[in-house]
Amino acid sequence: MNMKENKTKNNKTKNFEAEKYIKFIVIGLIALFVVSFGLYLVLRNTATYVAKVGEERISEAEFVIYLEQIKERMIAAAGEDVNPNTFWETKIDNKSALEVAKDQALEAARQQKVLLIKAREAGVSLTDEERKIIDDYFGNGLKAQYGTMGAARKAIETQTGMTLAQFKEFFIENQIINKFQSEKISAIEVTEAEFEDYYNNNPDIFKKSALRPEGEEAVWVKHVLIPTIDLESGEELSAEEVEKALQTAQEVLSKARSGEDFAALAQEYSADNNASQGGDYVFTKGIMDSAFEEAAFALEPGEISEPVKTQFGYHIIKLEEKISEGQPVSIRCAREYFEYDGMTMLVYEKYSQMVEEWTKDYEIEIYESAYNKI
Repeated sequence: MNMKENKTKNNKTKNFEAEKYIKFIVIGLIALFVVSFGLYLVLRNTATYVAKVGEERISEAEFVIYLEQIKERMIAAAGEDVNPNTFWETKIDNKSALEVAKDQALEAARQQKVLLIKAREAGVSLTDEERKIIDDYFGNGLKAQYGTMGAARKAIETQTGMTLAQFKEFFIENQIINKFQSEKISAIEVTEAEFEDYYNNNPDIFKKSALRPEGEEAVWVKHVLIPTIDLESGEELSAEEVEKALQTAQEVLSKARSGEDFAALAQEYSADNNASQGGDYVFTKGIMDSAFEEAAFALEPGEISEPVKTQFGYHIIKLEEKISEGQPVSIRCAREYFEYDGMTMLVYEKYSQMVEEWTKDYEIEIYESAYNKI
């Protein structure tokens, strides 16, 4: 498998995962990202509020953090050819793209405030140790990062529109929300029957993956890579080392064919970057190294290949399943393959439904004069 293609695969996988769980991502960590990378180089009036949820108010500076994150996501989704200077006037369902972004940012802020309310109702708080870590960061950490506390205060106010104290409180609130969400999600259980229903009712979710982007004919394989090159430099190993690699591949093959767990063998022996996931790939034709692809598609389910030589080394490939064009992966693949991780997906689906129900109980009051100025 070409190293460039392998890197692309990892990026696509990350994007796929992000899309799959995007509505569950907690924006609490954005606060830290703002400090580290200076995403929002605007100064906002922290005394101005744009909305209220229950007794919780949403400041202009707070709202802008959500808005800029969503605008960044929308620009990325629009593609490379989009002109960011004109995009925000584009009509989407009779609204400008900016209005759509503001609507989404307002809903994100509303949801966070609802979660904060629910967390407080549940008595969730930070431990003394957790608060000490935050105190240390907002003291010694910021001083080390910016040189002086004065420079840190100025940077935070410029980047977030909040004072240091306001920003710290914003950060703490989001950590409480994170803790509350973790507790709720950990408590959610999914039965096999529930997952089977979810799988049967949502086939389209399980038709695409990073290396099967359009639901093409594909295979699900596990594999072990014993390299014959230095994976950092790309340089060929010595003849002695190559011979040793082949011997290791033969040893792995013998263990696999004698019935040892293939995923465990991948975790123990494989140098590929998906070894920790058991050496799994779901992929279509035209993506992998041609020798790897040819060997994989020639196997029958359950069959294990002889060592297959590619530019990277020797591969031992086990075919799990063949997947027809336009068809979802099997329920076993949906459950086990790391890109789907279907049981976890259903946990987050259940959690999303809980949040939606909580949010229904809290209307948002918009302060139009402040909101419309943004």
